[in-house]
Amino acid sequence: MKLKKMSTIALSLLLASSLVACGAEEGTADPKTKASQSKAGSLGYAKQLSNDLPWLTEDHIELSDDSSSFIKANETLFSSNKKADLNELKKQTDSTISAIHLFKSVTPYLSNIVSVKGTVISIEEISEDGPMVTNVDVTDEEGNTYSYISYKKTKDIFDGDVVEFWGTPLGVYSFDNVSGGLTNSIAIFGGQIEKR
Repeated sequence: MKLKKMSTIALSLLLASSLVACGAEEGTADPKTKASQSKAGSLGYAKQLSNDLPWLTEDHIELSDDSSSFIKANETLFSSNKKADLNELKKQTDSTISAIHLFKSVTPYLSNIVSVKGTVISIEEISEDGPMVTNVDVTDEEGNTYSYISYKKTKDIFDGDVVEFWGTPLGVYSFDNVSGGLTNSIAIFGGQIEKR
């Protein structure tokens, strides 16, 4: 009996240590996130986004051919949680592109990666008829508004958090704000969002 108990404890410790070793890679996703990503991935992120983007932007933006081609060619930048892929996403960021460029004309930048730092003003993880889609509205220090759209969960990010995210611009749209006016927002298909 004592030997059986000791064997069980030893086996439990071995399993626990192997799970810790396997889970040690930064940015690994939980099973629900992986399931959602695989649903979007099975259709293809570009195809899924072409279905979701109009209702996410109140029918103001449709996925352009340039954006679709860029997302298809670089799908791992948007789907992966592997550290190497996240580093590649950040490495491809064009830091010369800012809100003034995107609001003037987003078209020249549809095949670029941009980075935005700001405060979360609203966040939703929506799972209706398809894969879970995340929509995070962020405002930067200059008062510009961005909509981060992704098929990844945001883990511990909430309203009021300061974040940085990386992704590709999709277009500019307007939505009614709580003050009764319109807010212009840059929609960005995100590859990664992090709390600062």
